[in-house]
Amino acid sequence: MKISRLEYNSLVWFLIRGCFIGVTLNNIIYISAQDSAIAIILAILIGFIPLLAYFYIRNYHPDISITEKNKLLFGKFGVFLNIIWALFALGFAIIILSDLTHFVSSQFLYYTSPIVITIVFMFLVTYALTKGIKTISKASLILFFFVMVITLLIIIGLITNIDISNFKPILYNGINPIIRSMFVVLAYNILPIFFLLIIPKNRVNKDNTRLNVIFYLISTLSILSVCFMTISIFGINLSLLFEYPGFHLLRQVNIGEFVDRIEIFLSIEWIISMLIMLIFCLYFFNEVIRKTVSYNKKWHLPLLIIEAIILIILQMFIIDNFLQSSVKEHDIIFYTILGTFILLIITTVLRILLKKTKNS
Repeated sequence: MKISRLEYNSLVWFLIRGCFIGVTLNNIIYISAQDSAIAIILAILIGFIPLLAYFYIRNYHPDISITEKNKLLFGKFGVFLNIIWALFALGFAIIILSDLTHFVSSQFLYYTSPIVITIVFMFLVTYALTKGIKTISKASLILFFFVMVITLLIIIGLITNIDISNFKPILYNGINPIIRSMFVVLAYNILPIFFLLIIPKNRVNKDNTRLNVIFYLISTLSILSVCFMTISIFGINLSLLFEYPGFHLLRQVNIGEFVDRIEIFLSIEWIISMLIMLIFCLYFFNEVIRKTVSYNKKWHLPLLIIEAIILIILQMFIIDNFLQSSVKEHDIIFYTILGTFILLIITTVLRILLKKTKNS
């Protein structure tokens, strides 16, 4: 059963925004201060290079997913690459689950155990995964329109508070912090679109490359607007003071004094973005495992439950302090993500080129 091109591209929006509010924004503001917006602009421009690679891989045998493509291109070694892809998606899922749990726990449910919050989210995720990609993509599209309305309300409510002078002095610490922040944005917010390769191109009804690029630009410009407004309204010192400056920014939204605690309603957009990305990363993981290791369909639900339990345990004992770790500790993670992604992409693109050259 095919999914519509709008459903497919709505997933682009959530994959690009999923890691931004907690992991990315906190790190790039710490690293490049008032120059963080410049880092995002550079990441958007450089991001067209992996985007072209994404289109190239996607157009090769459009009737099959990245899992089958790896087997076709690399033979038995393709199984190993599939496992790397699966573990990679699982790693992103762990990061997102930690971010989502901590965000809800620290900003809303102060007196609720984080484990309870994790269990609730994993129940929702497991239920969504049992419904398949058609239901996930339909829900993604509906939520996309909802989030777009909220985003427009935020922009309208904040635009009068912008103070461009908060970006001065530009390049105060030189170009190196900007380059470093650019890599953070690439690792956490742009390269995750490669997870969409799990959906064969032919399964998308009337797929349109131009529409893919439009959604890429809309999504990346949306995270740029968050960074721009955060720094221009709060200034760099206040932005560094907040754990979630993007959330506290919502308290400045002015759409009528009759609305109390407007930030609670508006912040739903970030919870939705993280939740959709978590669902899709685990969908990717499960699809790769299903196509790499054959098992009976009746084991699908028990395996999803076991997977959820493992993630809850990881959240409880290992990942709980991820967002509180130092920037240097985050360096190890995002350089690993970036390096692995680049290696996988280059290896696949070169192999396709060799295959095409040999066949011609």
